[in-house]
Amino acid sequence: MKKQIAGVVFSLLISAEVFYGAQADQGDDLCKLGIQAYEQEKYEEAINYLAQASEMGNAEAQDVLGECYFNGYGIRSNPEKAAELFQQAADQDYAKAYLHLSDCYYYGFGRGEAHQQSYEKAMELLKKGAELGDAETQYALGLRYFGSGMTTEQDYKKAAKWLKKSAEQGYAPAQCYIGECYSFGLGVEKSMKKAAEWYLKAAKQDDYGAMYVLSGFYEDGRGVSKDSQKAVEFLQTSAEGGWISSQVELGRRYLQGKGVEYSTEQALKWFQKAADRGDPEGRMEIGRYYYVIEQDYEKAFAYFEEFAQEGNTRSMIVVAYMYQYGIGTQKDADCAKKWIQKASNLGDQMATLILEGKVSISDNSVIQQTLQ
Repeated sequence: MKKQIAGVVFSLLISAEVFYGAQADQGDDLCKLGIQAYEQEKYEEAINYLAQASEMGNAEAQDVLGECYFNGYGIRSNPEKAAELFQQAADQDYAKAYLHLSDCYYYGFGRGEAHQQSYEKAMELLKKGAELGDAETQYALGLRYFGSGMTTEQDYKKAAKWLKKSAEQGYAPAQCYIGECYSFGLGVEKSMKKAAEWYLKAAKQDDYGAMYVLSGFYEDGRGVSKDSQKAVEFLQTSAEGGWISSQVELGRRYLQGKGVEYSTEQALKWFQKAADRGDPEGRMEIGRYYYVIEQDYEKAFAYFEEFAQEGNTRSMIVVAYMYQYGIGTQKDADCAKKWIQKASNLGDQMATLILEGKVSISDNSVIQQTLQ
């Protein structure tokens, strides 16, 4: 009788193991389908698969479904539900869930009792995820120690440690940051050669920020052999990829004929691309082009005035100068003073010096410095 009971129990255990194993496999398959749909931005389809997999206990599905709820992808945004799903995934030691749950604690999303804002808890969760080996979480932890975005004691050695762990796994943003660490000797011994090596690794993954930095490295021969042609190639690729700083710099090169054929048309094209995305440098360069090169002062004034009205203090000083001397507009000393006052009120040091009489708006160096 005992042998029969033992046999029945054993059979039940085997059956349960087979059942749960099959369920886990089904959950994995549903999760893969959900992630595939998610990556294709078919969010409603993704949620259908992910919700089923999540119910089966698939941690990755719980985490990605949490992102859908958090961001409102294919469903109404619900941070509290997102936090619950991140917690479920984290309870299974799914590393990336610790990163997402950390954000919930940092920002106080999912405002139930379990997820009240807590910087200490947020940091604790990041450490757990990083120790489990997730590259993105290691990167995030490195940034926290770097002093970017969380109230924790700045520690460059710890920052470099975690950034390097992430970079060694091939995570491009971390490769850029560890490159910066080596560039400035932050938490590691300064080495321009190692910095260049890490930036090159990131650039091979189409990291346009890394390409922008490498352009400067090759132009100046920092950490690599000087090569002006490579400098331009990296800059061009980065600009075409949408990196704003590269677009502005490439525009400047076209105006200077530096490494490229002189072309005002190309210069304006790249300045405009940056300006269209709201970049202040790109917009200043367009105004500067009309003022200095085309000497179309009415067009320059209209451009700078529009930018000044949006709150750009450098444009305010240029507009004040143009009013002061009637350049591209009627001469109006009162309007000039008004714009200088506005710029000063917004914290512009040059404008404040002008108001205090320590610098004269008639000084050519003022307008030259502002237009740079």
